[in-house]
Amino acid sequence: MFSLNSYPRFRSSLPKAIPLSSRTQIECMDSGLRSVAGAKHIIQLILSHRMVTKLILGNNTLSDDGCILLFTFLSSPLGRRYPISEISLNANRIGDRGLAAIAAYLVENTTLTELFLQDNLFTSDSNNVTQFAHAINQSRLRILSLTNNRSLDDDFCRLLFPALCSRYLCELHLSAIGLTHRSASFIAEYITSAGRCHLQILKCNGNNLEFRGVRKIIRAIERANFGLTVVELYSNNVTSGQDSEDTDDDSNGRTQTYNPDAWKNTEGLLKQVLGRNSHLKKETWREALQLLVYSRAILLHSKDPFNYDDFAHTSVSTAGFPFRHLPMEIQLYVLSFLSPTLSSSQRARIYTYASSSTTLPPLLPSLSSSSTSSAEPAVFSLCVPDPSVTMGITANLRASPVWALNTFGDGGCAPGKCMGKKSLLCHLEKRRTAWLEQVGCLTYDPVIHSAG
Repeated sequence: MFSLNSYPRFRSSLPKAIPLSSRTQIECMDSGLRSVAGAKHIIQLILSHRMVTKLILGNNTLSDDGCILLFTFLSSPLGRRYPISEISLNANRIGDRGLAAIAAYLVENTTLTELFLQDNLFTSDSNNVTQFAHAINQSRLRILSLTNNRSLDDDFCRLLFPALCSRYLCELHLSAIGLTHRSASFIAEYITSAGRCHLQILKCNGNNLEFRGVRKIIRAIERANFGLTVVELYSNNVTSGQDSEDTDDDSNGRTQTYNPDAWKNTEGLLKQVLGRNSHLKKETWREALQLLVYSRAILLHSKDPFNYDDFAHTSVSTAGFPFRHLPMEIQLYVLSFLSPTLSSSQRARIYTYASSSTTLPPLLPSLSSSSTSSAEPAVFSLCVPDPSVTMGITANLRASPVWALNTFGDGGCAPGKCMGKKSLLCHLEKRRTAWLEQVGCLTYDPVIHSAG
C-alpha cells in the first residue's frame, strides 16, 4: 500500500537566504553563553566573519570574567580590525571589573556609537565610574543605556556627571537605577553646561526623583538647555513631595509643594520647553544650510582676480552691484540677515567652511563606497529603500526631513541622486547631519546674537 511514510524525507538542498542586514551582525540573544567559555565562543564567531558591525549578546551570563576576555580581544590589534558600531550586553551579570574592561575598549574608539548595558551589576565605585566617564569622553559613543542597574544610586550621578564632557553623546538612558531627588542637582548642572552636554534624549523613568527633583530638571532645561528634544521622567514617585516643602523657588519666586495643579503645570512646562527646543533646532538646521549656499557663492573667490575695468565698461543693464568690493565686515553683516537664529560663532564657522576650497566636493565621483570624508560624497552608497513605499503602502511613510529632497524611482539611488523620503536610511541626510555637527549647528546656540 502506498504511503508517504515509506519514502525518506530530504531537506531542500537550497541554502537558506541570509538577510543582508544580518551578515555583519552576530546575534546570540539568550543563548546560554556563560563566563569564559561563552566569551571564547563569541570570539570564534567574530573571527569567522570578515566584517562585524553589531554584537547582540543580551540575556546570557558572561559575568565579569567573560566580559574581560571578550573586551580584551576587542581591544587587541586583531579585534580593532572589526568596525563594531553597536554592542548590547543587557542582563549578563557584569560587575565593576567588567565595566573597567569596557571602559578600556572605549578609549580612542572611533567606531562604537551604541552601547546597551541594561540590567547588570555595576556599582557606584568612585574609581570605576570616573574611569568610565573619561573613557566616554575619549570615544565617539552616541547612545548609552544603563537602565535597570539597581546597584547604582545617587553617588553614581555625583561621580559621573561632573566628569562627563563628551561632544558625541546625544542619548542617555538612566531609568530604574535608584536615583532620588539628590541626583537632580547633578543632572541639572550637567544639562545646563553648554560646553559639556550635547544630549538630545534623556530618559530617567522609574526612579525616585520625586516632584522636587523632576521640577528641578525641567526648570534647568527651560533656563539653559536648548538641545534636549526628548525627555522622559515618568514614574518618579512625584506624590512623595506632598508633605514636605521644597526649598527651590519657582519662576515666580515662590516655593511649591506637590499638588495636582502644580504637577499639571510642570508637565505643561516640559511640553512647551521641548517644543521650543525642537522648533529652534529645525530653524538652526534650515538657516545653516541656507547660509552655506550663499556664503559659498560670495566668499569662495576665483583664483583669477576681479578686473574692475572690465566691470566698469559693462552696460548698466547687465552690470550688478560690486558686492565683493565691499569691506568684508559689511559682506558678512549682509549675509547674517539670512540666519537670524544662528549665533555669531555658528555663522563664523560656516563662513570659514564656505570660503575654503578644500571643503568642495570632487568633480569626479568617488569609486569607493567606503568614503567617509565630509567633503567627498560616496555616491555609490545607496539609500536603504522603504519597503512600505515600494509596496505601495504610504500609511507608514516617514515624515520628510527639514530640507527638501528630490525623489526618484523605487529602484535605488543613481549616482548623484537620492531617494529622499522613499528611503529608511538617507545617505544625503546623513552627510548633511554630519556637516551640521562639524560646524556646531546641530542645536540652537543661546549665546547673545550679534549680526556679522
